[in-house]
Amino acid sequence: MPRLLLPEYAVLLSKALSCFSFPTVTLDFHSKGERHHEDMRGVEACIGAALRCDDVADVRDGLSDVLFWGYARQGRRDFRVRNFQERMQSVDGQQRLAMFQEFVRSRRETCTAQRLLALRKLRLPEFGQVSFATKILMFLDPENHPVLDLKIARTARGCEFPPLRGLTIHASIPITIANAACYERWACWCRDIAARVNRASGSPCQGLRAVDVERALFALADSERTDDACRLLKGPQGYVSVVLSSR
Repeated sequence: MPRLLLPEYAVLLSKALSCFSFPTVTLDFHSKGERHHEDMRGVEACIGAALRCDDVADVRDGLSDVLFWGYARQGRRDFRVRNFQERMQSVDGQQRLAMFQEFVRSRRETCTAQRLLALRKLRLPEFGQVSFATKILMFLDPENHPVLDLKIARTARGCEFPPLRGLTIHASIPITIANAACYERWACWCRDIAARVNRASGSPCQGLRAVDVERALFALADSERTDDACRLLKGPQGYVSVVLSSR
């Protein structure tokens, strides 16, 4: 499969991103009903602000909203949210929320892989696997942190995508040192592609972030447009991935 010229690549990426249709909802914790947002930027702003709050109850609700949004297309959503809320009201849960607040404030970890491994150490219920842990990282910093879930991982494996080579996949994606390194390469690739397309003359995409590149690929994988997903994962013609040297 030949690589696309950068202008063609940018058009395909733009069209794929426009097809991303995940529900733009969060939970109103007062009325217990869905709060609908105009777009994903609204969801990001709502959840991101809650995750950074000084009030531990707001942080708990922000994490619950990551679950509410992430499971929006699945029937187990309400159970997952309710279970998390109940567990976080215990003494142990309150301690873990305080540790999460310190995690958000400190940013001691110098690389993406270390951030993911540090998040694992918190042992937050419902966030022990790569898919939902990277959703937290995404809501904290969508510019630099895409999500890595099973749909993306399986599509990337079928396309023989080098940055995720060696990723261990079971029924979910465990957070291991090796998988954290894969996630770092994935995040770096998404950032690199976003920057390259943003700089392209006449590009239909402007202001792309790492998460936007991931969402374009998710939309293609979700609609089983595997050939187009593979075209994007190859990068544009002449592209040399900046992450291959870190393998």
